[in-house]
Amino acid sequence: MSRLDYKEKEETVSEKRFRTAEASVANEYGVHARPSALFCLRASRHPGKVYFKCLYNPEYSERASDKEYDCKNMMEMMSMEAVCGTRLKVHVEIGQDNDSEARKKKEADARTTCRDLAEMISSDLDHIVTEIEKERAILRDQ
Repeated sequence: MSRLDYKEKEETVSEKRFRTAEASVANEYGVHARPSALFCLRASRHPGKVYFKCLYNPEYSERASDKEYDCKNMMEMMSMEAVCGTRLKVHVEIGQDNDSEARKKKEADARTTCRDLAEMISSDLDHIVTEIEKERAILRDQ
């Protein structure tokens, strides 16, 4: 069952524009090797910076740190120790461009990447192996 409960918006961090979204980990096993691999494959299709911040982890009583976890690095993804119910914030860099058409394309790409990652976080990920194979095929064809 998918708990698609994410909120999406645009933010500026250190003078760079990011598309952000918040979502809760729905997979009963949390973010382990297979979901990490899928997140990395999806994030790698985006040319800019893509990272998670842990907002809340039910296994820890205090608020999570401000550490950024690079979505393109599987070891960093796994080091998050995100269990079911962990609240994550996705940051996807939009990038700068003076050409309005190129800027619109970058904004659309960032929005799609952000939405995809938030939906993946909010899904139960039972179909993970199939999705990984699809992602590998897309990367192979590029």
